[in-house]
Amino acid sequence: MSTSTGRSHATTPERAPLGAPPIRPGTARFLTFAFLVVLLLPAGWQVTTDNGVSSLVNDFPRDFSSLGFDLAKQRLEKRFDTRSAFAEAVRLPYRTFVLNALEQPSGNTKLGSDGFLFHGDEVKYVTGDGILSEHLAARIAAARDDRKDLLEASARRLMCLSEPSAASPPYVGAERAVRTIARQIRARGIHLLVVPIPGKVAIYPEYCTSTYPASAGPARNRDFLRWSANLQRDGIDVVDLYQPLWEAKEQSSELLYLKVDSHWAPAGIGVAADVIAARANTFVRPAPSRHFPMERKTITYRGDQIHLLGVWHSFANFPTDTITETQITHGTGDEIIGDKAPVLLLGDSFAMVFQDHGGPGCGAGLAAQLMRRLGRGVQTAASQGITPAAELERLRDRPEYLKHKKLVIWTFIDRMLGNPKAWEEVELSSR
Repeated sequence: MSTSTGRSHATTPERAPLGAPPIRPGTARFLTFAFLVVLLLPAGWQVTTDNGVSSLVNDFPRDFSSLGFDLAKQRLEKRFDTRSAFAEAVRLPYRTFVLNALEQPSGNTKLGSDGFLFHGDEVKYVTGDGILSEHLAARIAAARDDRKDLLEASARRLMCLSEPSAASPPYVGAERAVRTIARQIRARGIHLLVVPIPGKVAIYPEYCTSTYPASAGPARNRDFLRWSANLQRDGIDVVDLYQPLWEAKEQSSELLYLKVDSHWAPAGIGVAADVIAARANTFVRPAPSRHFPMERKTITYRGDQIHLLGVWHSFANFPTDTITETQITHGTGDEIIGDKAPVLLLGDSFAMVFQDHGGPGCGAGLAAQLMRRLGRGVQTAASQGITPAAELERLRDRPEYLKHKKLVIWTFIDRMLGNPKAWEEVELSSR
């Protein structure tokens, strides 16, 4: 016979395991749904907009064929970052609020005084590490190692391309790259002018920071003069545009650089053309010179720096530039702008700006201004956003450029000197 103690036994609840509390099924389903929305919404938004995925990738084959794999890949990555429909929908209101409420631009733009906008990379180049410093050398070495990463190697194999070591020389410092190409061009009996183009902040630093002393002269990278002197000691002709532009700024009634654009203005191009032509005349004479008619025109110009702000109604805050340019009529003959021209202008967007104003056979850019001053044809090989290494690879891949040349004018924006991924030792193809 069983006996009862008369006490009721309460059920002891099971203890939850140590750590995070258990997630209820409903909570788990909600979190899963939220995760999928965050993951898929940007892609779905992109697909359903006019700016679909295909619009982001359709230029890649053409970019690759003209610029090479590395630069084309960088452009593709930047395109996805800046032109994504979802990113634009979030980024635009944020950047507009920050600019209007706090007077601070977002992205790679610095707001100066009196309506000036400056490219962020230019400011970093002038104020940052010296171009001959050990720190930049370490960044170049790191970029050289990153170039061999597994992702890029896999992409190359997928596209049936050669390995980076075969197609792309390793990154090096600018001084070494210039020496390598100068030696090869000199061996062909062609003279080379190396022309670093000062950025806007170099000539107008007082609009970037009010404390800049005018007595300091143009704002250069701390190692630039030593870099230039090293090359000139080796017999390489480096053209200094800093001092002529700095002095012309005080004498000119027109701005030498565009306020709301990252490039120089027609007046600045004219000063540079005077300096370059004075040095170049020695190497293209004594053949009879040509006459190129000119005409002065006033135009309005919408600067690229405004678009880089990425805000709503950007032109309401920053009006367009009104400028006067000198248009040169030069024609389209092969001996003027083609392979038979005696001068080759290598460059980036600074060599392209105002180039085709007035249509084919007419322009106001650097090449046209050099033609008028030299009385000779000038062929241009330039691209927007191109690095010096990519310029040299283009020269290597198209030997016809050098066949009839007496002079090569190699221009690049000065901030490239501090870019660890901009320079290579390129070996030109045999003649």
